[in-house]
Amino acid sequence: MSRVLSALCAVLLLSAASANSQTEPNYSKFQSNYYFTCPEPMACVAAFEEMLAAPEISAKGYEVSLMALAHNGWDESTHMVSFYFKSAERYLEAGQTLPHLRLSQNFWQPEPASELKINQKL
Repeated sequence: MSRVLSALCAVLLLSAASANSQTEPNYSKFQSNYYFTCPEPMACVAAFEEMLAAPEISAKGYEVSLMALAHNGWDESTHMVSFYFKSAERYLEAGQTLPHLRLSQNFWQPEPASELKINQKL
């Protein structure tokens, strides 16, 4: 009898776990991170805010965060910008848009190896 009860509990538990495999409709599934070194954090924050307030970017409604890194372990990066996207289409669109905007070059500059580094003007 205990084997039957254990099997029944296992089936119920597994079916309950798989029944809720859907994500929230507002959940951002895609993320793009850019690491950089910022010698003057306040200047970087001001440039970041200016970039996000620009009509070309604010109209797109990107979900973005700027973070300071205490220690990332593999290079000298001090900050990170994260972009969050709900669909692969938005992720692709941002990858084609952000590095090429004239405004974003005040904040970062594209490197040949497709890495973005903080602009030396800051």
